Amino acid sequence: MTKVQNTIRSLTVLGMFVTTVQGAGLESLAQRANAIVTGSVAARIERNEQIEFTINIDRVLAGVVPEPSVHVVHGNWASLLLGPAPRTLNNRLYGMWFLVKGSSNTWDVIPARPSAFRTVHNLYLPSLPAPLTSGPFSYREGTRLEDALVFEVAAAIVAEKVDPEVMLGALDSLDGVAVRQVLRTFVTSGDPDLQIIGLAGSLERQVAGSLEFVDTEIVRLSGHRHKGYVGSALKYDWRDTAPEAVRQLASQARRFSDPDLRSAAVWALAGIHSREALPGLASFLYSSDAEEQSQAMYGLSAFVNGCPAKTRANAVSMAYLQCDGSTPYKNALTIEKLVFSRGSTDQQAPALAFWRTWWDEHQDLH
Repeated sequence: MTKVQNTIRSLTVLGMFVTTVQGAGLESLAQRANAIVTGSVAARIERNEQIEFTINIDRVLAGVVPEPSVHVVHGNWASLLLGPAPRTLNNRLYGMWFLVKGSSNTWDVIPARPSAFRTVHNLYLPSLPAPLTSGPFSYREGTRLEDALVFEVAAAIVAEKVDPEVMLGALDSLDGVAVRQVLRTFVTSGDPDLQIIGLAGSLERQVAGSLEFVDTEIVRLSGHRHKGYVGSALKYDWRDTAPEAVRQLASQARRFSDPDLRSAAVWALAGIHSREALPGLASFLYSSDAEEQSQAMYGLSAFVNGCPAKTRANAVSMAYLQCDGSTPYKNALTIEKLVFSRGSTDQQAPALAFWRTWWDEHQDLH
């Protein structure tokens, strides 16, 4: 499971959008930083290829920083401000900074958020001047560093009303008790912004009950600005093969009126293509939407020919194309009719006719 992080490289792999990145999630940041601090910046100097500022430190979360402040010089920078001369900006910033030793008495920072543009806000994560001592985001001394950082960022997001989408990038591939506690708190918060991000993170991690929440919140999800995160997580990450979960997904795929969520559910069903998924997939062979027909053919033919479930990881590696499994339904003709992606109308029509007939002839799978 790879998420949007610092440097984004988007690939389309046989119809499946995959985002690969150079990690800037909390786990990667914690491993790469010499020190992690929370603190404020009163002013900064921006040049076309460099930014410079002093962090006044409130807390040291990891590592050793001998002074109460550190001077940061960060290169590889393309300022959005115009003109060759240095610009001094005096607006106050506060956050969690991931420091690495620079030259002489200076430090550098590791960019902490993904962005196609370099701004100062990409250089830190939200944090509070003091840790919480109670509530779902409090933690004890000795807590694993990555878990402590998860709680720190979540607490600041809620307290400072930061857009919670930053949480998805911060979590990246992290999972565990702390991550799931934060996601559960978001989902049950009653705040639509927190709920939708919590739901996306839960779907990415196959958290039980996530599909039920999609059902109960479908009306609010459909109009939310961050709906795409839920659709992406459902489409590319949700691969729960438990029979009841698959049947529920198939039911949702047929009922969703929102086109993006419906498409995501169909893709997920095709990606899973377990035996329990087949009746739902077969129903989409008769859809009026050509993409839904294509996904139905892919899922059905992938099951028949022993292909592995399609995930983000094996789409990048192309391993999902290695249909080496043995099934009682596999033969030379089904291999010939294997459908991996949507073709032209001339290509799709005969394939569609074949798989409709094949399904009708195999009542044992209905």
